[in-house]
Amino acid sequence: MMQVNPNTVQRAFHEMEAIGLVTTGNNVMSRVTEDEDRIEQLKEEMLEEAITSFVDAIAPLQLSQKEIIDHLSQKL
Repeated sequence: MMQVNPNTVQRAFHEMEAIGLVTTGNNVMSRVTEDEDRIEQLKEEMLEEAITSFVDAIAPLQLSQKEIIDHLSQKL
């Protein structure tokens, strides 16, 4: 069985609170936000970050846009 350090969990919750994904009140359990606009904004930010990382990683391959799209289409 895997174990997670409680400090790691606490840090993760603090990070999620900082970006507005989770809310925690006094003596209230943490809850994932129901703010659909915030969720969409976070998804867009995550997508942009993932695409930027992907493009940076494959840039040395010097593939054409068509080649990239073809490969992505096969994976989706």
